[in-house]
Amino acid sequence: MDGYDLDVDFMDMTSGRRLWTRLQDARPGFVAIAGRHVVVGCEDADPAVARILSVNADGHIELEVLRGSVDSAPRPPAPHLSGCRSGGVEEGTHG
Repeated sequence: MDGYDLDVDFMDMTSGRRLWTRLQDARPGFVAIAGRHVVVGCEDADPAVARILSVNADGHIELEVLRGSVDSAPRPPAPHLSGCRSGGVEEGTHG
């Protein structure tokens, strides 16, 4: 599972680019959150970027595999640029 967040079987992908995987197929420490973009892959194919659509109570994760390569995927803004809190201290304040 080197280089990706979730192990998937691309052969199970639907024509709508949907795919299911399980939380137990995630790298150690991975937290599945709906809306998050993740790197998915398997031994037999190049990794891809997917968006988590849903996570159910049984640990099943529904994904939408995005078109393009991992290198061409858009990067989320850095927390310090998006006004997010980092380390419990709001940007622009001094702790």
